[in-house]
Amino acid sequence: ENPGLYHGANYYGFKEQMYAIKKGWITLVYLDGSKAVTVHESSHWLGHFQFAPDDSTLAMFCHEGPWHLVNQRIWLLDLISRDIVPCFRQHQDDCVGHEFWTSDGKIFFDNRRKDHDGTITSNKTQATSVEPETAEIPYVGLADSKGNVVKCTDMPYYCNHYHATNDNKLLVGDQVEDLVLIHLDENSAKLETLCSHHTSWRTQQSHCHPTFSWNNEKILFASDRKGRIHLYLAEQQDGKWL
Repeated sequence: ENPGLYHGANYYGFKEQMYAIKKGWITLVYLDGSKAVTVHESSHWLGHFQFAPDDSTLAMFCHEGPWHLVNQRIWLLDLISRDIVPCFRQHQDDCVGHEFWTSDGKIFFDNRRKDHDGTITSNKTQATSVEPETAEIPYVGLADSKGNVVKCTDMPYYCNHYHATNDNKLLVGDQVEDLVLIHLDENSAKLETLCSHHTSWRTQQSHCHPTFSWNNEKILFASDRKGRIHLYLAEQQDGKWL
C-alpha cells in the first residue's frame, strides 16, 4: 500500500511512510501477459526486490525504512516454496542496507553500524537521525545464497552505494563528492579516488548508484552536476580509468 507520505527532496516523509505502511506484497508478473502471481505478503514496507543472477527460483528483498529503525533489512525468498529466511541476522548495533547480488550469486551489503539511518541529504547529513556513533567501524559484508556471512571488510568510512566487479575483488562506491575504487584483495579495504561526481544528493534520483558494466571496463553513474540528472560513464582503457 502507498500512504503517499514519502515524496519530495531529502527523504521527506521517509520515516513516516515506514510506520504508516501495514501491508506489502511481492507479485511476479509474466512478461507474456499470461498471469501475475503474488508470492509473498507482509505487514512491512517491502522494496529492493532482486532475482538471483544464477538461480531463477531465488530472490532477495528488503524491509524498507531508516536503517536504524529496521530490525532485519535483508531477506531471501524461495519462489517455489515461498519460504523466507533472513540474510545476515542483524543485532542491535547493525544498520544495514544497499544489498546487491554479485554475478556469482553472493550478496554484498553495507553495515554502517550504530544509529545510522542510511540516508544522505543535500546538506551532506542524515535525514532522520542524530549523528551516529563514531567508535564503531563500518564494513561491507559478503553473504552466500543461504544468507550466511562469509567475509567482512572494515572500511575507513562508508560510501553511499556500492557495486562489484565479477571477481568480487573490487568495489566502486560513491563518497559525498567523489567516486572511489575499493580494493578488497587484502583483509582491509584500500581506497582510490576515481573521479568527482558533483551530485547534489537532493533526491534519490540524483544519487550516483555507480555500477560496473558486464565486462568491468565501464562504470555507469548518475549526477545532477549540471542542474538536471544525467547518466555518465567512466571508461577504462589499457587498464587505466579515463
